[in-house]
Amino acid sequence: MRHLRLDSCPKLVKKNATQSELLPAEQWANYRITSGALNGTLIRVHLRGNGVLLQLFCPNNETKKRVLSVKKRWQRSLIQLGIPCELEVIDAVDTVP
Repeated sequence: MRHLRLDSCPKLVKKNATQSELLPAEQWANYRITSGALNGTLIRVHLRGNGVLLQLFCPNNETKKRVLSVKKRWQRSLIQLGIPCELEVIDAVDTVP
């Protein structure tokens, strides 16, 4: 984990006012890759009731191409480990996380 840095504290998001105060609708945290081929990539991890959503905000087109080339394999591996997940690759230049 020395190549990942927690970018911000986990957030609690409420979808509506009728939900229990003890059960957040969604939790997420940002991590940034600090070395290697994906250096600078922001990973937003959403914890949901039905699994995990991993959003990878790529800082440039080269990084985005690398992540897209292994996206299906990563997602399949996580599912085989028992972690229901979805991976999204997002261009950080066009979309500010």
